[in-house]
Amino acid sequence: EVESVACFGFPEEEWKTTIRAPHHLTERVMEARAPIVARDIQTDPRNRNVEFERKYGLVSYMGVPLIVKDEVIGALGLFTDSDCQFSDEEIGFCVTLAGQAAIAIHNSQLYEEVSRSRKELELTNQYLDKSLRLLSGLYTALTPLAPSESVYEMMGGIIARLKEVTGLAVHFLDNLIDVNK
Repeated sequence: EVESVACFGFPEEEWKTTIRAPHHLTERVMEARAPIVARDIQTDPRNRNVEFERKYGLVSYMGVPLIVKDEVIGALGLFTDSDCQFSDEEIGFCVTLAGQAAIAIHNSQLYEEVSRSRKELELTNQYLDKSLRLLSGLYTALTPLAPSESVYEMMGGIIARLKEVTGLAVHFLDNLIDVNK
């Protein structure tokens, strides 16, 4: 799904709504995977959504796809407020600029993905660390105790071991046993 990210010189919310609309030339640029130039965007038959262009007096348009690793990740759209015949050099420059922008955007997305994965891995490792400590402590707590004279002494030994591992949660058990003496 295409998300309109940035604009300059137009009300952003209105622009985002217009660019997302079907039949806009920006959508066609992405489908064609090639630059599209419209000398008069308001009368170009490929553009069936001209209200925005008319409202803001936009005349010429050049759209260039943002392509990384043979995948279209977006489009760069340039509008002029006067009649403009884009030269081959200008189109070539915009294609080069779009290629560099696409690489920068892709690298930024990869960085975000790696950062997110690193944070998830850190949380998972913390959880595993805590679980291993708890499991080790529970194993120790449940290993056979030396024979005791009473059930209360045996429970006291188990609680002492559990306190070492779990702390406060076992303190409640200790209080519970103390209450039931």
